[in-house]
Amino acid sequence: MAKKIIISSDYEHLREFVASLPETFDTIGTLLYEGRNVVKSITVDGVELIVKRYRRPHFIQGISYSYFTSSKAERAYVYARRLRELGFSTPREVAYVEVKSRTFLTYSYFVSLPDHRPPLSQLLRRPDFSRVCVAQLAEFIASLHENGVIYGDLNMTNILYSVDNDEHYQFGLIDTNRARFAYPSRRQALEDLIRLSYDHDFLNCFAGLYAECRGWNLEQTRREAIEALARFQERHRRYDAIKCALRLKK
Repeated sequence: MAKKIIISSDYEHLREFVASLPETFDTIGTLLYEGRNVVKSITVDGVELIVKRYRRPHFIQGISYSYFTSSKAERAYVYARRLRELGFSTPREVAYVEVKSRTFLTYSYFVSLPDHRPPLSQLLRRPDFSRVCVAQLAEFIASLHENGVIYGDLNMTNILYSVDNDEHYQFGLIDTNRARFAYPSRRQALEDLIRLSYDHDFLNCFAGLYAECRGWNLEQTRREAIEALARFQERHRRYDAIKCALRLKK
């Protein structure tokens, strides 16, 4: 087993802990999430850390991550820094670890500081969602796109928020590994923002507010956003049908 360990210079004193993650991760910390990936909170020398272990890649992904593309952990680490440099809030990157068996990537780990703010899903996934919050969120995402960021995974659980007594919202981003740093075309921008919600009422409201921020025609933007959502859902329907067919053949 070979390990690649990258640590921010500010957290070099945590190197021993970071290096031990492949051996200790399963038995330490507090579980925060378990699904395709596993996320834990682990306190080391009085410092709370969030550690995410990415799912073991399948064979083709393993080849890709080993020879052609960066691992999810490396992208999370690098992209967090780039987002902060652009002025966007995201948890401070601490380290990442890649584990290889022979020459193929098996597991990777991303370590960051925590952000304990709640996700937007708690606030906006309901019929009486706050129009004030949605308007400020539209400004935030328009700013992302105008600064050359296509986030790629803009679901409400990946956007954290805080709000003051004057209803001024601050937003933060997590799960940074799918970001792309390029100025999006109109179609790319719409395909990015439709991941916020599949609810047509919400999307219609949000797309109009986003259009105002970008100086776009409101009705055209709303129509194109709904069309983009339909394309996205059709792609997923076909993908799910193919997966189901492959399972039935086994």
